[in-house]
Formats: sequence, C-alpha cells, structure tokens
Amino acid sequence: MRNIFKMMFGGKIESFEKVTLCVSGMRYVSEYEITPSGDKAVFSEYCFTYRDGKRSRELKNRAFCDLAAATELLNKCRLIAWDGFDGKRPPGVLDGIDFSLKANVDGSKTICANGSQNFPRHFRDLVDGIHKVS
Repeated sequence: MRNIFKMMFGGKIESFEKVTLCVSGMRYVSEYEITPSGDKAVFSEYCFTYRDGKRSRELKNRAFCDLAAATELLNKCRLIAWDGFDGKRPPGVLDGIDFSLKANVDGSKTICANGSQNFPRHFRDLVDGIHKVS
C-alpha cells in the first residue's frame, strides 16, 4: 500500500548519497554506482571477475553528469516507489537476470529492491539512463 501511494501521489527524491544497482546473469555480474561529487554525479560501472578462486571487483567505466540530471533520472524512474519490491522468479523460468538495488536518499531514507527475472516499473529506463551517461 505504501508503494502504491508513493507511485500515485509522488514522492520525489531531493538528493542522494549513493545508489547501487547490481545486475547479474549466468555469466556476468555488473554493479552500477551513482554518487554525488559537488555539482556532478559520478556513474561508475564495476564488473566482477574470478581469478585463482578469488572474486575481484574491477572498475570498467566511469562517467560524469550534472547532479540535477542524475536526480531527475531517479525521479523519472520513480525510484522511490521501488522500496520494498521483491520480484520472485516467475514459475517455470529457469534462467534470467537478477537485480538488487540499494539507494540512500534524502539524508536518511533507504530504498531497497530486488528481483529475479521480475522487475519494478521503469527498471529498463534506469538501466538505459545509466548506460547513456556511461
């Protein structure tokens, strides 16, 4: 009920401290991190590799955009309404993409969402927006 209210009546993110989106499939794990830096937002993309039995997080790409544009992207995707989303894998689906999101916004709020081949509205818009900046 809380998410439906937020989606219908707004609830805009004014600022963010960190947004982390992890997307994984059978053969990859990508982590996207958005952080503010002055009047800019830093978009970092990390990949995870496995060497000698150890997992390592490696920076793949880093890009910058205006902080206001990054905040606008989060609001266009209605990220605040994602809080609590838990998209269970649909019956009969044996493979697919998993995601998890954690966002620290407006000083003290945390938005958490996750899913397995089941995504919140505007998920693709967020991923596409991140890739446009990167």
